[in-house]
Amino acid sequence: MNKSMIWELITHQLTPQREKEVWEQINSSPELLAQYKHMKTIWSLSESDKVFPNETISDKYKAFRTQHIKQRSKGIRILSVLKYAAILLIAFASSYSLWMLNNMQESSYSTISHYETGNGSINTIELSDGSQIWLNANSSIDIQKADNNCVELKLDGEALFDIVHNEQRQFIINTQSLKIEDLGTKFNVRSFKDDNVIIASLIEGEIQVSHIKKQFNEILIPGQQISYSKADGQYTISHIDTTYVGSWKESKFEFVDKSLEDIAKDLENWYGVSITFKSKQLEKERFTGVIQKSTSIEKVLDVIAYSAGIKYSINQINDHTEIMIQ
Repeated sequence: MNKSMIWELITHQLTPQREKEVWEQINSSPELLAQYKHMKTIWSLSESDKVFPNETISDKYKAFRTQHIKQRSKGIRILSVLKYAAILLIAFASSYSLWMLNNMQESSYSTISHYETGNGSINTIELSDGSQIWLNANSSIDIQKADNNCVELKLDGEALFDIVHNEQRQFIINTQSLKIEDLGTKFNVRSFKDDNVIIASLIEGEIQVSHIKKQFNEILIPGQQISYSKADGQYTISHIDTTYVGSWKESKFEFVDKSLEDIAKDLENWYGVSITFKSKQLEKERFTGVIQKSTSIEKVLDVIAYSAGIKYSINQINDHTEIMIQ
């Protein structure tokens, strides 16, 4: 009996008769029983038993929005999930910068305040008007301008915005190629330097998305997502299920029919590793599952490997972890 048969048993893919036969083989062999327990432990870490039924997937992601609203009412100024002690210095600097931003009604000013997160951390910022920003791992925000008339930010990475609209004030996010203006909105922006596309996804309200060289100007409505290609300057607008948007801010990776290429980018940002694929075809393989972010990178890869039928190797080179998916 090979691992794939045990995996099919764990993931409930066998007929009742075949399941009975496999159990008989496992119970008669200490080696197979040990293998089963090991694989079951890994699968339990992923909580995927709770995920694969479609109804459960839908309920789980709808719960994100409920939790998102509740968190705002708590009035938390800054909440950081930190992996490295050095980031505490950044949090201290952020607190001072926020104090200045909170008092911008009293005096207009123009300054640059910097916020950033390292690998394995998420930072939450609340502005004086109740607006909130969640900054994903390996991301940064610069406040380029903040006065009574305009707040302007520069984003490198990914952030979820829940902005209280003010008719008297502009709220603008600048990325490498796009400018995104809040029109009373909850939205997510992903713009990492190494990504081929910039993506803005609208949950509630409206946003105006324009090219920095004014090549286009679009207004999105809830449930729309714009994807801009850095390579050729083309963009598409599509309709999405917004219950998935911003789920990265939770304590788990929540992947729903996501390509391994995109999953690899999330793992790189969180764990600070480098992931390459032996073939382009592997990048397109898809995975659905929920995995605790406290899980080691090895066990995350085990979960995906068992489910997606892939193999991986890990090399440590000069204190840096390099992973090959094959």
